[in-house]
Amino acid sequence: MTLHYSAAHNSFFDAGIHAKLPEDAVPITRAAHARLLAGQAEGKRIVADKQGRPRLAASAAPSLERRRELARGAVRAEARRRILQVATIEQQSNDNAAIALMALQLAAGAATIDAFAAVARRERIDAIRGASDRLEAAIAAMNAGALATLDIAAPEHWPAAEAE
Repeated sequence: MTLHYSAAHNSFFDAGIHAKLPEDAVPITRAAHARLLAGQAEGKRIVADKQGRPRLAASAAPSLERRRELARGAVRAEARRRILQVATIEQQSNDNAAIALMALQLAAGAATIDAFAAVARRERIDAIRGASDRLEAAIAAMNAGALATLDIAAPEHWPAAEAE
């Protein structure tokens, strides 16, 4: 079984498996094949040289849109981290229930539940979400240079943390 590389397909072919090889297929050793796959696993790209033989090349820089996508993901992760510092998911659920119960009681004429601490946490969480939305909107208009220097965790992007 002989391994081959096709630049046109940017793929490897095994003569023992593939009955017909592409016209541009060039033979390669198993050692070269293993080295190329190891390089690819490390983030490099397999490309063809001028003679159509495979070689490793540095990965291309991600596109501007991909960098924006990664930055938006980092913003969401930072917002989640900050929100969970305010209240756990369970506490948020309990707060939502307390706020809803207090609203129902107020609509009926008198509230017997005190949900003001829950409302305060909800306001802090909403401020974080608002900051996250503004930062994501700013990222949508940023160029590569601005994205490269963006510090998503910088305090100026987020509401001041309050002690509970």
